[in-house]
Amino acid sequence: MIFELSYSANVAQAKELMLSIIQEEERILKTPEALVAVGELTPGSVKLYVRPWVAVSDYWNVKFDLTERVKKIFDENHILFATHEDGVK
Repeated sequence: MIFELSYSANVAQAKELMLSIIQEEERILKTPEALVAVGELTPGSVKLYVRPWVAVSDYWNVKFDLTERVKKIFDENHILFATHEDGVK
């Protein structure tokens, strides 16, 4: 999973929040350990790479649930996602 954050976002806080979400999610396996890291710096965003391990049968439900939980908790903590201008006016 990749979450694109604004350059004004507090990346350390975003990583901490992501790790707390992962620790709370029972369907995410403890081994191997989940990865949360800055994967790329692009002109428009800081890309936060999130790699939790789950059973194959849980993959899509966990992906969708985590995405929704990340949006909610990032909004609550004023962590901004990147916005992309497409140049169309």
